[in-house]
Amino acid sequence: MRFIKRDGILILAALLLTLASLYDVTQKSLTNFLNLNFREVNNRNRHRNLALRLASTEVNGLLSSLDEAKDIFCNQAGLRIKVLGNDQNNSTYPEAICNADNSLMANSIPSDWSVCFRSRIDESVYDVFILDFYKNADDYLVALAERIRNRFPQALIINLKHWHPIDIGYPGTYGWTSAGQWAEAQGFGNMKDSLDTFMESSLPWARNENPSLENFFQQATKNAKGWNIFKGAESDADLPTGREYQELLNRRSWMYDDWDTRNKYGDLDVARGIFDLMKYINQKVAKIERTTTVNDWNGNDDPPSCFM
Repeated sequence: MRFIKRDGILILAALLLTLASLYDVTQKSLTNFLNLNFREVNNRNRHRNLALRLASTEVNGLLSSLDEAKDIFCNQAGLRIKVLGNDQNNSTYPEAICNADNSLMANSIPSDWSVCFRSRIDESVYDVFILDFYKNADDYLVALAERIRNRFPQALIINLKHWHPIDIGYPGTYGWTSAGQWAEAQGFGNMKDSLDTFMESSLPWARNENPSLENFFQQATKNAKGWNIFKGAESDADLPTGREYQELLNRRSWMYDDWDTRNKYGDLDVARGIFDLMKYINQKVAKIERTTTVNDWNGNDDPPSCFM
């Protein structure tokens, strides 16, 4: 019995040692698993974290730049600014540019203004016009820009073109595939979640161009002797094909809530871009001042239908 008991003790001791060993291995495996997954999560989020760090430093510069420009153009010059355009994002950038008279509207098109410009503008006088119709650029945009110039020969006319992350894509098997479509196919619900995978992809990313829109956009600016601004398109052209647009999105992702939606910082950045152009014109071309000359409507009047 004593021998059997000792065997039992030996067996129990061996079992306890085995369990202790297994527990230690399990603990180590769990620790390693958690460490590996923590590192993996950190790796997946490194681009997002970088974007957040960029945002924290950029915001201060953004607000400081706007304050300086507002003092020059709003407080000192007292400029009267009018914004016309098609807006799907409830844009707030007009508020940041001297509380501009904001006529941005969802689904608005250039003909809404170009045909009955006199009726719509009435006797109002503005020193700066911002045209935000790029996605709808056509002959009517050209006509609108010309009518503004004919009425306000001294006014600054700025033709605005936005950049959105959805403009990035690649030529797929069945035609152009936008970054948003790519992300959806990868199972991502929004741009923020897909950023790290997007940055690690090796697709030939490019910017989608529409030659017809671009032609009307450029023609409107030329005919009205205005200025173009393409806000948000500053890419790193010295990088390999595709990579420049990945870096562009990574650098500017903090200004967007999704592929086709700017956030409040994106809107403030649009305002900064407009002010930067105005500062350049002020310093290098001619001082932007309040309009003192307004032409009559001879040769620039609305058709009778506008007055009915």
